[in-house]
Amino acid sequence: MSAYTDEDWYSDLVKEYAPPAFQTFPTEEQIAYWRGRVPEMLMRWWIEEGWGSLNSGKYWVCDPGQLRPVIEEIFADDPDYHPDDLIPFGYNALGVINVAMGQGRSMKIDLGFGIVTWRGPQAEYPQSEFVGVYYSGIATGAHRLEAKDENGVEIFPWALEHLGPLEPYQIYGFVPAYSVTGNYPVKNLQKLSVVERLVTLAALSRPTLYDYVRPEGAQGGFGTLVPLRKVGPQP
Repeated sequence: MSAYTDEDWYSDLVKEYAPPAFQTFPTEEQIAYWRGRVPEMLMRWWIEEGWGSLNSGKYWVCDPGQLRPVIEEIFADDPDYHPDDLIPFGYNALGVINVAMGQGRSMKIDLGFGIVTWRGPQAEYPQSEFVGVYYSGIATGAHRLEAKDENGVEIFPWALEHLGPLEPYQIYGFVPAYSVTGNYPVKNLQKLSVVERLVTLAALSRPTLYDYVRPEGAQGGFGTLVPLRKVGPQP
């Protein structure tokens, strides 16, 4: 059997999740701005399927420009990462953002728990940034959201039942924030604006950058997540 191509992966994504709910499409100006900065297969998704909600709101493919204020707040004055080089292309119902960095590199930003996870190019997809970063982020985010609260209650099903479906650029978030109380029971969940909420969390407490470190000689797997430093200006 021949190896999957980008076209095959794209077709799988369309078959499984298209069309998104709350579907909107980029303008010609937005297409012109992002063309060449994102893979053509992602641009094709934007043009053909648009931005919107996948799998009952578990994941949202979004306009990167909408989340720009969040990226600017997180990475202001960071010596290694500049907001202009970071493309937030989607987020899940709890506000965890997928960010592309180019050359197969990516980040996952979870401000609710103060974690930024850095990943280099995935060895299994050396020829395709679309598959290794964008398809992987979108398909995984839309398929699986297994986060539980401090009592073991699955967060997304509870929130969907008790708070109702999300509207565009809304997320479910804990009020007060986990970073303030150290607690996160589902009864504290509310619907919140994704931009306002995440900007507030980023300003409240700078997240910690983590990287995957694989023990010397180890084969397979991503390795162990190791904290590197706080994000933002350094001493």
